Amino acid sequence: MLLKAASQANKISLKVLEQNTTFITISNFTKLDAEQLKFEIAFLEKIVKIEEYFNVSFSIPETITIGDNALVERLYSMINDGGYRGTTHRFQVPFEVTDELKDAIRNYRIDKASGFAYAINESVRLFDQELCFPVIRKVDCILIDNPARVKTKLDVLELGDILKLTFVGAADGGITTYVDAFCSGNIEGHLSRL
Repeated sequence: MLLKAASQANKISLKVLEQNTTFITISNFTKLDAEQLKFEIAFLEKIVKIEEYFNVSFSIPETITIGDNALVERLYSMINDGGYRGTTHRFQVPFEVTDELKDAIRNYRIDKASGFAYAINESVRLFDQELCFPVIRKVDCILIDNPARVKTKLDVLELGDILKLTFVGAADGGITTYVDAFCSGNIEGHLSRL
């Protein structure tokens, strides 16, 4: 309704009421401007939700990068929807070498795709703020990339060393899906909701 009324005006300004400052002014407002404004308002609503969740205040630059936009979408989905669903062709995860890891890789079947979940502490930069948070990622339908090389590497590593495993998608086109969610404490509880 606001945008319909605004589209009949020659000029529209949006203000931050608490500070009495104008942050968007458009002259000769058109239907195309109304669509752009709707997009910008939705984006700002996502920013506010992220600011509230992390208890930060962003200084939003004049130009938003593709990477910043993708990060806003991801964080907003994790906050608002309980998880962010994405796709990837390959990804890498560092593992501490343990007897259990050695056994799992020795018994790994290269013809059988599997899935797994892992928790990490993630640190990202959005606009002018560093955000740190625990994430659990659940990945479906993957294979270890070059398992023969991994097994050879594992033979020379000692317990406690770090082994970076690269995984590739096993579904059509080599793509796999994953879900990222904020994680706190009970990992099993988070997995049951993903």
